Amino acid sequence: MTEDQIYETWAPRDGRWSPWVKPVLFSFIGRVSTGEKLSPFAGLNGAPFSPTTALVVDLPSVDSIAAGITLAALGWRPVPLFNALPAPVIDSRAEESLAAPKETRAPVAVDIFPLIASIRDATPALNDLHLPPTAPPAFLLDARRGAPNWTPRFDTFDNRSISFPTDFPSLTKLREHGITRVLLIQQTTAPQSDLAHTLRQWQEDNLPIELLIPGDYTQPRPCAVRKVTKLGLWWMKLVSFFTHRRARRDVFGRMIAASS
Repeated sequence: MTEDQIYETWAPRDGRWSPWVKPVLFSFIGRVSTGEKLSPFAGLNGAPFSPTTALVVDLPSVDSIAAGITLAALGWRPVPLFNALPAPVIDSRAEESLAAPKETRAPVAVDIFPLIASIRDATPALNDLHLPPTAPPAFLLDARRGAPNWTPRFDTFDNRSISFPTDFPSLTKLREHGITRVLLIQQTTAPQSDLAHTLRQWQEDNLPIELLIPGDYTQPRPCAVRKVTKLGLWWMKLVSFFTHRRARRDVFGRMIAASS
């Protein structure tokens, strides 16, 4: 499949949630080698789902894609919201004994290539499911996006990223398409601070938010979302403007030059 065909599998032209699919990683599909075979995500076995539920999957890297394909088999449309660039090549030269060039990439905050390989390798399975355009959404995030333990240094590639409420459909759009609750699927009990702004806005507008931890076979529990304000959202945007390195407005990733 070509890059365009892979993208249209994840964001079909008639898909209800296609406008929210982030296209950035699909342009790198042809630059990755085949990764490990994507294993089924067993942590959701037996979990109760309703077709009026929108899912937000905030799991690390490949787990997010694996969960997305598992949920697709249950009738949900996976919607990738990944908005960070992979590390650029800083040296590409042919070795004496090899015809193919050897690439050296810059040290990076978050390794995106396993995620790209997983998207590509999961595409045939998603294509074979023939999901209807009206399938409810499962929004996919990479829980590693903030790279909290990474330290920026000269000549490294800073692709730390965050999500904003504008990365998701509005509450009006969700309700227009029959969504009556949101289920957050992640490994921790509290949502990450950037995602909390989106969830809190929905919660304050009477859209219930529940939490499901993979492997926890009890019923979903109410999700405690810390209180945020519009001022807090603008503060997050302001801090992000100065601390995150964007390639463009909605895509994160840039080399750190000596002057910074």
